[in-house]
Amino acid sequence: MADREAQDGWAVLSTQRAQSAIRDGSFAWETASISIVDRKGATPTVADDEQPLKANIDKIASLKPAFRKDGTVTAANSSSISDVAAALVLTKASIAESLGLSPIARVVGHATHAQAPVTFATAPIGSHTGAAA
Repeated sequence: MADREAQDGWAVLSTQRAQSAIRDGSFAWETASISIVDRKGATPTVADDEQPLKANIDKIASLKPAFRKDGTVTAANSSSISDVAAALVLTKASIAESLGLSPIARVVGHATHAQAPVTFATAPIGSHTGAAA
C-alpha cells in the first residue's frame, strides 16, 4: 500500500500530465462538450467537469484525509467520480459503410464476469481471462 507521500506525489504528476494534455490538445479529438438543462432551466455547456486546470498543485500535500482522521486518501489523490467515463458505438460494417464511416476498431472477442461486490476491484481479471480463452 502506498503511503500518503507517494499518493500525493502521484496526484501531482497526474495533475501536471492532465494539465499539459489539456493545454496542448492531446485528447481534444476524443472529448466533447455537452449542454444540460439545469433546475433553473438554463442550458450551461460543460466542457470539463473536473476542471484540472484550476487544481492548485501546491495545496495537494496539505489537504485533509477524506474518510478517516489518520487516513491517506484525499480529494486530490483519489479517483474522481467520473474516471473511466466513456461511450462506444457498435454497428455492422455494412451500416458504417452506408454512412460513409470508416471503422477504427473491430471486436474480436468478449466476455463477462461477476463476483461478490466486496471484491469488485479484481472483477476485470475474470472477464479478461474469459475473453483471452
